[in-house]
Amino acid sequence: MSYGLEIFNSSGQSRLQVTDRITRLVYSAVVAATNSGSATVTGINTTNSVPTAIPIDVAAGQLYVMPHLVWITNNTINWEAVPNASTAGCLNTHRSSSLILVFQYL
Repeated sequence: MSYGLEIFNSSGQSRLQVTDRITRLVYSAVVAATNSGSATVTGINTTNSVPTAIPIDVAAGQLYVMPHLVWITNNTINWEAVPNASTAGCLNTHRSSSLILVFQYL
């Protein structure tokens, strides 16, 4: 007998079990704070994948850290450096290098 989480819908059918895989990591990259770019990833698209950017070089005292903007077009992950704080009209905002991740729904 296995232990763990299992979720049922209103009809009593099992929808999620602890052994189910929900997503998998299909792309990762570290991108410098000022770099923009893209990469082709086979099998991803806007309906089956989710991109995210996580700031990774946050210094002490930086209150507002902005990672890259990320989005998917067809099977391409795109990232764009956030504008400089002074040109964006933001105070105390710092650009950050980012860890770009793309997860694909299974």
